[in-house]
Amino acid sequence: MCRKGLTWAVTPLLAGLASPALPQSADLSGATCAAYLEQPAGDRRQFGLWLHGYYAGAAQRPAIDRDKLQAALDAIEKACERNGAMPLIGAEARSLFLGEAASQPTPAAPQPETQPRPAPAAPSRPTPLR
Repeated sequence: MCRKGLTWAVTPLLAGLASPALPQSADLSGATCAAYLEQPAGDRRQFGLWLHGYYAGAAQRPAIDRDKLQAALDAIEKACERNGAMPLIGAEARSLFLGEAASQPTPAAPQPETQPRPAPAAPSRPTPLR
């Protein structure tokens, strides 16, 4: 590469390092379907891809099946149209992105205790100090 070409390649990099960077972060724990649906289609798709990677990474799944990915994006879109309050970081969204909606049984509600608990014993008196 000639010196002039190298200068053009390095200049934007140095300019980026020299300018103060503004911190950019987002807490997605409160993201809902309503906010997801307000985004343009391209942004929704990009965020959907990120969410799929988030859930796949948490489940330690190294492979991505394109057909399953598209099915997951379609499923989250439909679920969000039905329930705008659904959180995007949660069990329901996770099951949609990982394709577990049909295969995972719903956990059973805890059964009430059938035998009554014994009454607690009366507190004993402390031994006096001598």
